[in-house]
Amino acid sequence: MDFFRCTDEKHVLQRCNNDGIVSQSFEQQFAVEESVASLYRQFSEELSNQAELTPAGKADQIPILKRSSHVAFLNKGLSVLCDAYECLDASRPWICYWILHSLDLLNERVSDTTASNIVKFLMKCQHPDGGFGGGPDQIAHLAPTYAAVNALCIIGTEEAYRAIDRERLYKFLKRLKTPEGSYQMHDLGEVDIRGVYCAAAVAHLTNIYTEELFDCCAEWVVGCQTYEGGYGGIPGMEAHGGYTFCGFAALVLLGKEHLADAKALLVTTCIEWMVNCRFQVYLWCRDGLQTDR
Repeated sequence: MDFFRCTDEKHVLQRCNNDGIVSQSFEQQFAVEESVASLYRQFSEELSNQAELTPAGKADQIPILKRSSHVAFLNKGLSVLCDAYECLDASRPWICYWILHSLDLLNERVSDTTASNIVKFLMKCQHPDGGFGGGPDQIAHLAPTYAAVNALCIIGTEEAYRAIDRERLYKFLKRLKTPEGSYQMHDLGEVDIRGVYCAAAVAHLTNIYTEELFDCCAEWVVGCQTYEGGYGGIPGMEAHGGYTFCGFAALVLLGKEHLADAKALLVTTCIEWMVNCRFQVYLWCRDGLQTDR
């Protein structure tokens, strides 16, 4: 049963060790790890039950992806969400993107009517001065702009492409660019490495990428790489998994990945950093999956 990392009995040894120190952050860490561990235990039990049902009394060690259930759940989310999602009122384009991307990975297309309804909704989220907000009548922000543009590109219809006001989007990106090469997340908003990634991705997807928009950006991103090997939100900040993705992905989009310290990122200190940050407890099984259809 130890074919999967999460079912290996040694997996528990990779959980956080607080060395006897009590703090709120450690308590929160333990709570998260326990919630993940409960899913691992459930997964292990399902594998055991699967093994009992096979003639040889042994499972194939490959879990079954309940594809049809996932598809039904995702399609339902495009029309009805429970009140627990109220806290994501400023992230509604993200919900569209997450659902559409998940369906796309499952090779499922939404109906023409649903696709058109999503386009019309995202158009309501588009700000008159360019970019997209987290919902209708909200300020434009780079994060929901990234989500909205990706969602519209996944839909891929002429209506979806025409929904993006590319001229005003360009002005929006130009307005958020800072002289040192970073991006504000919104007008007068915070600056961090997410901004460069979101801006570069959106610019490439909508074919509005110019040297003017991204002058000095690669150099600024490189300045966010730390001695740990990963990337921080801004120069001088400690490395973080999400920021590391945004940083290196931004360099790839900018065609400047050669500027990264690849040895530190992939071979030495970054690996140690990931282990020390207890990332392994969050690693899920990445092996091939069977589906129910």
